[in-house]
Amino acid sequence: MEFLAASLFGQALNDDDMGDAGASPLGAGGLIFGRGVTVARRLQAGDIEGAEAAAMAAQAINPDEPQAAFLLASVAEVRGQTQQALELFQRTADLAEATGNAQLTVVAKMRYGMLLQ
Repeated sequence: MEFLAASLFGQALNDDDMGDAGASPLGAGGLIFGRGVTVARRLQAGDIEGAEAAAMAAQAINPDEPQAAFLLASVAEVRGQTQQALELFQRTADLAEATGNAQLTVVAKMRYGMLLQ
């Protein structure tokens, strides 16, 4: 789990947490990315509740953002909520494909497949 989260967010894991206040100079996408970093860090630290709160905040920014769906799917997977994780990974793949994000489409489909094993 940690490897996949770290590979998805890359070097950003070394950046500062964007926190809950203030606007990002990158717009909503920057805020969602910052929350993604927070989710990855909290999952790595075993703070599932904090990770879920950050994922839900990302979804509140833009419910149709594929990265927000991916974050929620990752939290559901860690919680052992397999059916919810499957649905969210599928939603991630659908949204990512619709927005032309091929990398996230593949990662979401891979995670979906891994859960089916």
